[in-house]
Amino acid sequence: MARLIPSVLDDKTPPGEAEVFNLLSNGYEDWVVFHSLDIAPWNNNRRTEIDFVAIIPSTGIICIEVKSHLNIKFDGDWHPRGIKRSPFTQALDASASFHRSLSKRVPFFRAIPVVHCCIFPRARFKIPANLSVEPWRLIDSSKFRSYETGVQLCNDLESIAKKSIENDPSLKHLTSQITRGDIEKIVE
Repeated sequence: MARLIPSVLDDKTPPGEAEVFNLLSNGYEDWVVFHSLDIAPWNNNRRTEIDFVAIIPSTGIICIEVKSHLNIKFDGDWHPRGIKRSPFTQALDASASFHRSLSKRVPFFRAIPVVHCCIFPRARFKIPANLSVEPWRLIDSSKFRSYETGVQLCNDLESIAKKSIENDPSLKHLTSQITRGDIEKIVE
């Protein structure tokens, strides 16, 4: 079982996040996953909340934005109207904010690649041509519903992380695994 922080959900957790939480909790035991992580203010004093941050010891860190809506569409605007900005931009901004925060506190962690993706566990979504997002950055409901175990979700998240690193010239693959001690420093 993966280590989730916090280890239980609160009553206000959106249903899609609860589904992701439950699957991740049955993932790899060496993974540590933060849920609903609040990052200190950084841009015009705005706070950044990240739905999930998963530490993948062999690969790096992936920030995950989850949308619980049953239907999600993009036609130049996001629908339903409750989605005020692109979930992919939210995930990208959150990953950059997390990486800055982590690197500021422990500078040698700067070498850990931090990437992002989105999960729409309750909505089918095909990335349209007018949205400049790589299709592999999304797990929609058709893919999410195919997972029988948390390990399958973890395998796909690790695959997304590796593909993200390969496609970003500013990122490099880890030369060695993130140690248990380093993971504990990140948790601190």
